[in-house]
Amino acid sequence: MLMRDSSLGKEKKREFIPFREGIFTLPDSKGRGPYLIATRCSQCKQLFFPQTILCLKCHSEAVEKVQLKGQGTLYSFTVCHMPAAGFEPPYAIGYVELISGIRVFGPITGWEHRELKIGMPMKMVVEPLKRDREGRKLWSYAFRPLEDDKGGEA
Repeated sequence: MLMRDSSLGKEKKREFIPFREGIFTLPDSKGRGPYLIATRCSQCKQLFFPQTILCLKCHSEAVEKVQLKGQGTLYSFTVCHMPAAGFEPPYAIGYVELISGIRVFGPITGWEHRELKIGMPMKMVVEPLKRDREGRKLWSYAFRPLEDDKGGEA
């Protein structure tokens, strides 16, 4: 799969293995995305992430796949200081309330040199999560404080 390497400013071939299929999209060639893939009930309009085959609120089977923009605010978080399989401490995880109103749990990256605060703007990114048993990178969505890579406000 072709992925954009923003550090080099050009595209190059890189193996892409998502940690779970059907959870997120990559940015397209026009720079749109990435997006989380969710389900919206056609009857009650409830959103669910990850996708479901029926509405967990009204039990309708009339659900449609929707793409959610990955911007929102940090709702809750914790910084873990104990190792977990594939994760070296310290690492942060938390819930981000997206602009669509749904709360999504995930890893938080890019926080190491700044203080995380409830309510701070966040954006979704796609980054390597860990390596599988064969040593290949597994990619995942994650959330990052909405600041540029140079440490300034976006």
